Formats: sequence, C-alpha cells, structure tokens
Amino acid sequence: MISMQGTTQQLNMKYMLDRMNDMLVQADEMQKTINNMEKMLDITRQMADTTHSMVGKMHGMVADIQELRDQIANFDDFWRPIRSYFYWEKHCFDIPICWSLRSIFDALDGVDTMTDDITNLMPDMDRLDTLIPQMLTIMPPMIETMKTMKTMMLTMQQTMGGLQHQMQAMMDNQSAMGHAFDDAKNDDSFYLPPEAFDNPDFKRGVKMFLSPDGHAVRMIIFHEGDPMSPEGISHVDPIKRAVHEAIKATPLEGSNVYLGGTAAIYKDMSTGAAWDLIIAGIASLCLIFIVMLVITRSIIAAAVIVGTVLLSLGSAFGLSVLIWQHIVGLDVHWMVLAMSVIILLAVGSDYNLLLVARFKEEIHAGLKTGIIRAMGGSGSVVTSAGLVFAFTMMAMVVSDLRVIGQVGTTIGLGLLFDTLVVRSFMTPSIAALLGRWFWWPQRVRTRPPAPGRVGRARPPGVSRSTIVANRQLATPVPYPRIFLNDNVLRGDAAHQSHTDMSFGGYSAQ
Repeated sequence: MISMQGTTQQLNMKYMLDRMNDMLVQADEMQKTINNMEKMLDITRQMADTTHSMVGKMHGMVADIQELRDQIANFDDFWRPIRSYFYWEKHCFDIPICWSLRSIFDALDGVDTMTDDITNLMPDMDRLDTLIPQMLTIMPPMIETMKTMKTMMLTMQQTMGGLQHQMQAMMDNQSAMGHAFDDAKNDDSFYLPPEAFDNPDFKRGVKMFLSPDGHAVRMIIFHEGDPMSPEGISHVDPIKRAVHEAIKATPLEGSNVYLGGTAAIYKDMSTGAAWDLIIAGIASLCLIFIVMLVITRSIIAAAVIVGTVLLSLGSAFGLSVLIWQHIVGLDVHWMVLAMSVIILLAVGSDYNLLLVARFKEEIHAGLKTGIIRAMGGSGSVVTSAGLVFAFTMMAMVVSDLRVIGQVGTTIGLGLLFDTLVVRSFMTPSIAALLGRWFWWPQRVRTRPPAPGRVGRARPPGVSRSTIVANRQLATPVPYPRIFLNDNVLRGDAAHQSHTDMSFGGYSAQ
C-alpha cells in the first residue's frame, strides 16, 4: 500500500522531466529574443539619430524649395503672355519647339505642387523624430524584463529539478518502506530506513532504550507540571493505558508495561495508603482482638477495646480534617493516615487494655465497685502518660514539613480523645452498662457475697449425684464455687466452730 502511493508519480516522472527540459529550451529561445532586442535597440538608436539629422536637413530643403518656387513664380509672371501662346496654339503638339517650351512651363507648375507636398510632409517627419526616441527609451526595460523572465525560468527549472530529485528519492524510500513492511509482514509499525541503524548516534540511543535481546523497551515521559501532585499521580494509569493501546498489533503486543519515576512511586504509595493500609488495619485489628481475647478471656471486652480504638481513629482523623482543611485551609496529606494509624492503634489498644486489666483485678469487689477502684487506682497515671505523649506529638506542628505537622497533630488529637474521652468516660460507661455481659463468657458476680452468708445447706435426703445432675440440667444453677466466711478467717468466736462451703447453691458444713 505504501509503495503503491508513488506509482502514479513514478509513471509521470518522465513527462515531468521532459517538461523541465522544455523549460531549458524556452530559456534559450528567450535568450535569442533578448539578443535580437538588443540589436534592435542599437539599430533603433542609429535610426533615431539618422531621422533627427534627416529632419533637420529636410527643413533646410523645404526652405530652398520654397525659395525656388518663388523665383519660378517670378519668372512665370514675366513670361506668362508667351506661355499663354503655347496653350492657345492648337497645333503646339505638332511643333517641337512649342511643345518643349510648354512642357517646361508645366514642369514649373509642378514645382509648386512639390513644394506643397514637402511642406505637408514635414509635420509627420517632426512627429517621427519625437516618437523614435520614445521607443528607444522603452526598449531597454523590455530587454531587462526578458532577462528577468529568463532568470526566473532557469530558477524555476532548477527548483523543479531539485524537487524532482527529492520526489524520486522519496519514491525510492516509499518503495523501500513497502518492501520492508512486506518483509516484516506487519503494516501497523512505524518505519525506520536501514541507513538509520548505521548511524552511531542511533546505535548509542538503541542501547539505552532497547535490551540486547530486543524483548524490553524503555520509554521516557516528561510530565507537564509537578509529578508529585495529585494531578501528576492521576496521569499514571492513562499513560499505561496509552502504552497498551500503542503496542497493539505490534510485536510488543501482550507485553508487561511497568512505569517508574516520581509519579509512579507516589501512585504506589497512594495505592498502599488506600488498600494496603486497609488490609493492614483489618489484620492489626484482628490481631489486637485476639491478643485482648487471650488476656481478658472475654469476647465482649475484647470487642469493646477494638471498637473504642476505631472510634479514637475516626475521631482523630475527623478533627484533623476539621482543623487543617476547614479552619487552616490546607489539604490533609494522604500519608497522614498511614503514619498515624500505626501509633494510634498501638497506644489506644494499650491504654484500654491497661484499664480493662485493672477492671479484672478489682472484679472481686463487684462490677461497679471494681470499676470505681480501677479508675481511682490507674486513672491519674494513664491520663498523665497520655497527655505527655499527646502534647509531645503535637509539638511536631512547628516543623517546616507540613506532613510532619499534620501527623503530629493527628496523633496528638487521637491520644487526647482516647485519654480524656474514651478511657475516662466511654470504656467505664460501657463496662457499667453491660454489667456481667461485659465479661462474657466468664461468669462473674455483680456484687460480692454478704459477710454473714456462707451458703445454703443441702436438703436432707438429697445425694451428691442429684446435686451434680441438677447442676448439669438446670440452667440457673451456677458452677460450684467455694467461699470462706470472713468471720472464720478473722477467728470470730461465734463462727470458729465450722467452715461453710457452698457447691452450686448448696452448702456443706
């Protein structure tokens, strides 16, 4: 297809070359015309000089003829009577002397006619004397015009000849391109002439952009704008799609496309912040839940710890967006989430675990009493640690790097919210509202046993096997627990004689 595009031009090339040769012939003919016009100019110049001289002489001749006419008129006036005889004589023609004299007088009359004719001719001669110099002044510009036309003709012939050579070379390249595409059996690739592969600069460039085996290609792309900006990062996927579209129907079709550079690196980091962070966050929460479950042995307590940590994260990022974007007017950097979630997950779950572990230590005093004792015993220490950590992180706001200040602010706000709101109010409130369900599946007493009550005695006639069967079948029957009477431990005389033991609601003494 490509090689056939120059077929018509190739067929017309001979005719175009012939016409170019005709232009040379025409230029030669124009040179002959210029030579003839130069000769005509010289002859016209001589003719103008001759005419001017002749007109001057004719003016003198007219004066002479007029004087001659006047003299002859005087002669005719004196000889008129004799002249009349010659015309009156009927037989003058037969008399030689008469006819000859009559002819002389007739010739004298012709002098008058000749004088009038010459006098009438002089205005035309004067006109001719003025026109020939005018024609003489016109001919040199005509000669110059002809020379210019000849020069333009030769220039056009040379230009067209150069174009013809270029067209011939282009047609040769098209033919070679067509043969190359035919040999390659692929019409969708771009064409490089074979001479390009012999160029030293091209060889040096090929080593930089093509692998030695020809299976890898490198392309350099220049961004318009900052590649680290969101706009620059958004160009990564369209560039890869454009490359995939460009290599279709080529030997590189189906190849893997990899994009490097600043924009691609930040795109990978942004993708990691969007998806890898979600995966890592879910995995971290699951791991935290498992660790809390092992330590607290309570599904609800572990779930509450994880939930409060998530609440702290959401509150911290919400407050950070409110302060930086809506108050300060600066967009929150996408790296803030990735860098802040690590510390907030660890510290938030750690503080809540300390509080819940303290709840568990004080559970023997009852649920609500244990919560009060735990808050009173550990509140000031954990609160002080959280405040110190929070204000230390918020001191990063003075950094010249905006992202460092945003990370410090986000972590500090999260720690303040976790210390002052979640740990101080939400976690104790949730534990108090859920009551014994907070420690599910563990069974705990909501209140401690009364000081004087040890347990109920086993009814008479009820065997131990019946008690065990009732414990397995009856839902309300709790697991056996042993409680020692405080009075016995203190050596109270009124109760030193026995020790009460309670098994599943029944007591034995």
